[in-house]
Parts: sequence; C-alpha cells; structure tokens
Amino acid sequence: MPPVSPQGSRAGLITALVVFVMLFVTSAVLAIYNMAEAGKLRQVVETDKSANSKYVSETAKTNEQVAAALAAGGDTGKSAIEVILDDRDAAVRQILGTTGTVKNASLQSQAALKSLRDRQKVVAVADGAGLAPTIGMLANTLAAQVSEKNNLSAQLAAAQKSAEDTVNGQKALIESQTKQIEDIRGKYTAAMTELQQYRTGVDTNVAGIETNAKGEIGKAQAAQQQLAQQVAQLQADLKKRSDEVGSLQRKLALFRVNTKEPIVQVADGKINRIPGSGLVYIDIGAGDQVVVGMTFEVYDKYTGIPALGQDGLRESDMPVGKASIEVMRVSAGSSECRVIRKTAGQTLVEGDFVANLVLDPKTKYNFVVYGNFDLDHNGVSSPGDTEIVKQLVTRWGGKVQQAIDADTDFVVMGLEPKLPELTEEQKQDPVAQNQLEQKTAELNAYHDLVAKANQFSIPVMNQNRFLYYIGYYSQAPR
Repeated sequence: MPPVSPQGSRAGLITALVVFVMLFVTSAVLAIYNMAEAGKLRQVVETDKSANSKYVSETAKTNEQVAAALAAGGDTGKSAIEVILDDRDAAVRQILGTTGTVKNASLQSQAALKSLRDRQKVVAVADGAGLAPTIGMLANTLAAQVSEKNNLSAQLAAAQKSAEDTVNGQKALIESQTKQIEDIRGKYTAAMTELQQYRTGVDTNVAGIETNAKGEIGKAQAAQQQLAQQVAQLQADLKKRSDEVGSLQRKLALFRVNTKEPIVQVADGKINRIPGSGLVYIDIGAGDQVVVGMTFEVYDKYTGIPALGQDGLRESDMPVGKASIEVMRVSAGSSECRVIRKTAGQTLVEGDFVANLVLDPKTKYNFVVYGNFDLDHNGVSSPGDTEIVKQLVTRWGGKVQQAIDADTDFVVMGLEPKLPELTEEQKQDPVAQNQLEQKTAELNAYHDLVAKANQFSIPVMNQNRFLYYIGYYSQAPR
C-alpha cells in the first residue's frame, strides 16, 4: 500500500468539514423554518380554540347531550350545533305551533303557567311547575273528567231505563183500571136508560089510564083494584131499579184500593234465618225494593199483624211486634238485619212476619202527612220532625201528597193542637187572643182533615201507630 500523502488527508478533511458545515446550516435553516411553521400552527390552534370556546366549553364537550348531538350529527352529516339548533327549533314549534325564538316560547309558556295558577279551581298547578308536568297533570285531569262523564252518562241511561219501565207499568195499571171504570159506567148508563124507559112507560100507562077513566068512569071504578096492583108492581120494579142504580153508583164511587185492613195486615216477608249475635235474615231483598237503613216490625207468625181498627188516632192498642229490625246489607233475594228493639219476654223464630207499611214492590201508596210530629217523645212537636216522616215515606217507596183526594191511601196525623187556657187578664190581651185564634184555627183544620179522610173511607193513624207499622218507633228519637 502506498503511503498517504499529508495533503490528501487535509483535503479530505476539509471536504468532510465543508460537507458537515453545509449539512449543519441546512439542518439549522430547516429547524428554524419548522419552528416558524409550528408557531404559526400553534397560533391558528389557539385562535380556533378561542373561537370554539364561544360555542362550547371544554367541560360541555363531555356532556351527554353534546355527545348525543355529535352522534346524531355523525349519522346525518350535520355538526353538533346544527343538530342542537334543529332540536331547539322543533321544541319551539311544539310550544308555539309555529317557528319562533326560544325567548318567545319561554315567555308564552310562563304566561300559560301563570294563567293555570290563577285558575287553580280547575286544576292545582304549583308555583315553579314545568310545562311538561303541567301538561301531564292537565291530561290526567281531563282523563278523570272524561271517565266521570262516562260514568254519569251510564248512570243517567240506567235511571232513564228504570223510569221508563216504571212509567210503562203505571200506564198498564191505569189502562186496566180505566177499562174497569168504563165497564161500570157502561152498566150504570144501561141501567139509567132502562130506568128512564121504565118511567116513560109508566107515565104513558098512567096517562092512558087517566084518559080512559074520563070516558069510562064505571069501568075505572071496576078496574081500580087492578090498577092499584099494577101501580104497586110498577113501584116495586122502580124501587128495584133504583136500588140497582144506587149499588152501581156506590161501586163506582168506591172504586179504589181498600187499605183499611187487608193491606195493613199483609206481611212484606218473613225471617228465614237467625244466626245469633243480634242478627236475622229476611227473605226479601233488592228485588223487592228493600234498601239499607229500612226498618221492619217483626210479628208472630201465628197471630199475624194487628188490625188498624176503627180509630187509628187512639193511643191504646199500639201494633207493637216482637221486635224492630234495621236492614244492614241487601242482596238480590234476602237481607241481613240487626235487632234494634225487642219486646220483653218475646223470642224471635224463623217464619215470623216482617212488615213495613210503606213498602210494596208492586205499587206506590199515597200518604198525606199532616201536622207537627214529636219523634223525641218529649211532648214538644216541631215541623222538622214532620219533614223526617215525609222523608221516610218517600225513601221507602211511598208518595207524599199535599191534600186528600180520591187517590189517597193513608193519612198520618201529627199531635193534635192544644188550645191555651187564658186567664181573664190574658183574654183582654190582643196578642194572647190572636194566639188563641191561631190555635183554634189549627185545631179546626186538624179535625176537618180527619173528617174528610173518614168521608173518603181513608185510614187515619197517629204518629206512634205509623212508626210501629214501619218498625221505626225506637229509631225515631235518634
């Protein structure tokens, strides 16, 4: 190997040094350029970051709603802000029904909520309640009102059906009674026609006899006895026809239900089971128009129900039964009752009769309730007790009339008015005299009503007799 020349080594070294310096300078220039570019990029990033922070903060980027908007934007190609703006516009349209601003929607929503709070009689809206909860509350209230309306409509339809059935039944009864009345009127008219014909014939015969008698006095004297017999026969026939007409007139006048004794003494049902503990079961229920709270008097199955008698206003011989019972529960064909009064020494047995004068599932009795009553049995009468008696009649199927007429079935009288005894000094007092006149008028009206009821053959009873016949005597003072 030839020896290396020192000049060649220096030249190579210089060449290498020059190359190194050029590479260093090039690297420095590139580094400076890259640093400048990096600074520009950082400035752009900071600018974009500052601009983006105006729309969304770093903290908000992790919010679930923002993440959901980003995911929705990825599906539709829209940005998260565009998705949020679309959701906002949709919400505003749902609130306003048209396009608008969030502020406008908020103002109108607050106004609507304030209006609801001002009308809390319709639906209770608490202060601070949101729009969605309020709408839900309104929806629930509307649904409840619709349900209540449907229930009321169903009840109205059922009541109308029941009223229609009742009216149809009454029409059929009226038609039957009208036919019977027409039959009686026909018989009455026929009898009157026959009677008139008979009278005409008698008058004709008498006139003929008188005419013949004028020309034939002799024959008349001979035929006098025969004529007397004919007249007697005619009078007998006339009396017979008159009696028949009177009978028909009485039947026509008395063509009404006889409530004097038969209905009073007819039991409504009987006891069919006695489980004990003050409970009994009777064989009538809802199908017989029995209702909770109705009372019955229990009578012995062998002796039956006492008769009303001629004087229903007497205080003696009250129709007291073995016990009084009150209906607690009602089923279709039976009822559970509790014993509310029991006569000493009496024992209830199966088959004993139960009766309430007002109850009758086949008809509606007409009552006239007159005067002031003393349900407390303290000797003091009051108009309020009269109203209680009327309510008992209507509640248990009867009808209260204001005055007596041909359709009245029973008259229930309150306490008889008492006239005050005035001293000689009080007789000179105009106020005391006026009170005496008022009491006298009340007493006369009381007796007039009783007399009218007797004239129409309508049974009359005082309050205690009526209360026993409906099993309510022991309940009345409550």
